[in-house]
Amino acid sequence: RSSSANSHAPEEPEELRGTPRNRFYGVDRALERAAPLLEDSVTFVRSIDEVPNDGPAFLFSNELFDALPFTRLVQRGEHLHELWVRERDGALDWSEHEAAPSYDHYFAERGIVLTDGQFADVSLEWEAYYRDIARRFPRALLVTMDYGFPGDKLFHGRIRRFGTAAAYAQQRVTRDLLANPGQQDLTAHINFTDLQRVGEELGGQTLYFDRLAKFLLSIGIAEHELFRPVDGIAIADADEGLQLLAAREDAKRLILPDGMGEDLRVLVQGRGISFENWSFQRPLF
Repeated sequence: RSSSANSHAPEEPEELRGTPRNRFYGVDRALERAAPLLEDSVTFVRSIDEVPNDGPAFLFSNELFDALPFTRLVQRGEHLHELWVRERDGALDWSEHEAAPSYDHYFAERGIVLTDGQFADVSLEWEAYYRDIARRFPRALLVTMDYGFPGDKLFHGRIRRFGTAAAYAQQRVTRDLLANPGQQDLTAHINFTDLQRVGEELGGQTLYFDRLAKFLLSIGIAEHELFRPVDGIAIADADEGLQLLAAREDAKRLILPDGMGEDLRVLVQGRGISFENWSFQRPLF
């Protein structure tokens, strides 16, 4: 969840062609976590600053920004409060304190007004980290896949009155963030407007922003072998057949109306490259 990858010279368009060879990098702060993926064709590093920026680049992140630390806030009348965690009677519980001015500024700068009693989950690192990445690569295509919404929808007073923070464990989700401390993956949806604005401030152009399912269909996922008729695929044995069926079901969930492809969104920005004729820009029908 916390890794991003970079490679030079994707196949389209000409702006990203012509380098002597492709170089692939994976970024993970904990290299031991990436160890099972190590191979000669990929160089793993701990920081994006270790990735060369001497040519055009393709940068892809999958659920990177929603894994960044976030702050849980609640509006109480005219005052914004930050939720802290404390111990009460041997169990973890919430307590409220006046929020740091940086969070008041965050909403004020964006013209967002929270309603009384409304919760919101914010990471000041969304914008800061995306800025660091975009600034480092003056010629790049940045593809960000994550859970989130534009700012006006993310902080909608009625639809998301209780924020978006959730905890995941063993493929189950709960709103009880304090249950089983250390055994759950805590996450919150991101504000895609922050990323989009930063990229454009640095001279980039937003080329695409929509649901993952639509993005995958536009780049031809339906032509992948996992979507071919089963009777046209050679299967060596029963185990391979079961693995193939499982993989096909996972692939379908990326594009079906009730699958994860409807929940994840994709932001594509270009900087210092051609802004036309990418496959995801073409109409589906």
